[in-house]
Amino acid sequence: MLRPYRVPIAIGTFSILATQAAQAWLPMLFRNAVAALEGPRPDTDLALGWSLVFLLVTAIRGAFQWTMRRTIVGASRDLERDLRDTLFDRVVRQSPAWVSRHHTGDLMSRFTSDVEAVRMSVGPGLMYLANTVAVLPWAIGMMVAMSPVLAAMNLVPLALLAAGTRWVSPRLHAASTDAQEAQAALSTKAQESFAGVRVVKSFAREEAESAQFRERAGRALDAAIRTADTQSVFYPLVGLLKWLGFVLTVFVGGRMMARGEMTLATFLAFHMYATMLLWPMISLGWVLAMWERGKVAMGRIAAVLESEPSIASKPGASRPPAPAAGGASIEVRNLVVRHEGAARNAVDGVSFSVPPGRTLAITGATGSGKSTVLATIPRLADPPPGTVFVDGTPVEDWPLDALRARMGFVPQDTFLFSETVGENIGLGLAEPSPERVRAAAAAARIDAEIAALPQAYATLLGERGVNLSGGQRQRTAIARALVRDPAILLLDDCLSAVDARTEAEILANLRDVIRGRTTILVTHRAAAAKLADEVVVMDEGRIVERGAPAALLAGDGPFARLARRQTLEDRLEAA
Repeated sequence: MLRPYRVPIAIGTFSILATQAAQAWLPMLFRNAVAALEGPRPDTDLALGWSLVFLLVTAIRGAFQWTMRRTIVGASRDLERDLRDTLFDRVVRQSPAWVSRHHTGDLMSRFTSDVEAVRMSVGPGLMYLANTVAVLPWAIGMMVAMSPVLAAMNLVPLALLAAGTRWVSPRLHAASTDAQEAQAALSTKAQESFAGVRVVKSFAREEAESAQFRERAGRALDAAIRTADTQSVFYPLVGLLKWLGFVLTVFVGGRMMARGEMTLATFLAFHMYATMLLWPMISLGWVLAMWERGKVAMGRIAAVLESEPSIASKPGASRPPAPAAGGASIEVRNLVVRHEGAARNAVDGVSFSVPPGRTLAITGATGSGKSTVLATIPRLADPPPGTVFVDGTPVEDWPLDALRARMGFVPQDTFLFSETVGENIGLGLAEPSPERVRAAAAAARIDAEIAALPQAYATLLGERGVNLSGGQRQRTAIARALVRDPAILLLDDCLSAVDARTEAEILANLRDVIRGRTTILVTHRAAAAKLADEVVVMDEGRIVERGAPAALLAGDGPFARLARRQTLEDRLEAA
């Protein structure tokens, strides 16, 4: 991922070398200025000249330093953007089952704190590490040239620092891993509590949820403290070694000056070079901690990036021709589906066909496999090869975007985005026209209620459409499916949150909507199933009854019993 930024990184690396080269000359220029003032006849003009050169080199160093920060830190910011974009693209392409296995809070933690940790290690971390590597040969070379003995004594603290770093590094990595995982668990808890706030309040769980959050926050605090404790061992060590070098310089250098082996100007220049080594020593611990956090974070991000979507277009899949008027054909042949970890098949040997323009209703008890069958048609759940066909082509041979573009899907769990009502309805179109949005809303019998909203179709919805009722959300989702004018319409129990009167109104309008398109309607309502040309009744993953609605109602099978029971319930409710 760094490859696109190799030019700015190369420029930044050159700027680091140039910065340190300019930095390396400053003590020598300072020595020359001081030397001009030593002796019985100080040369102030020469000292001023060297001082002006010192100022010029400082300005040059500043220009390269600015370029270094601008290019390397800028590249890390661009990487941060690309990493988030790539991570988001990978997650949205995963199957619904994959997403359901990962907590939203944990995924959000990877998008935020983990990406930030990677940026810090690649940007400031890389910059300071390169600075350290660049300054060492310059400073040590100059120090050796002025006094090999004094230089050797100053290298003793650096050797001790390397040994301390080797001891701290694995412990810091383990502590950073615990801290990142504790932060992800904390984010997950917060997200779940906020998303389920109505459940929390209805069961008076505020205090219990707060206690659980405090417990996870305590774990995150403990993990952060363990990381800080590990770092706290390193920083005093750096400080001790820093002042050890200073004491050695003053003690040995002072004795050398007393013996006339070193001038004051050279001693001051040597001290400046020794001081140049202090910041790398100080920053090394910070860079080490940053790199360890970045390694842990990149490992968590890579786990997502390396997860190939289980449902994807087959390589080389050709786009089928445009559908003919009147819908598309759907065929299911001996479909068997077992969910991961389940003891039995969710769908076991189901077969049916829906000719173009016809409507099939699938009904049955909760958990009978109705929604699973429906999910295999747009490949939201992947069926075994050669079991589900659209227009005679196995769904696994279709490009995913082409397959799903022919379908309007209304899921059982209605989800609306925090956008306007109009934008939610027009979601499936690149540029939805107001006329198509209103026509779809009218077909779903939601247009009058939208018009009554404060800003009609421009009304901004709350999270998950919280400012609409359950029935309004379902009808908005129906309108969203209809606005695409799909050849296939898949309705997954989309009338479960409306009353009998509204259901009758929507069904009356759906008669016109489904005409001319292939429709599969999953429902537990017999009244809705009567719209279909054929009804399939499922139980425990198998088809136990099928036929035309009128023929099934005339008998005494499961569908007829369901219809009689619901008719009685509706009459009692009306009474």
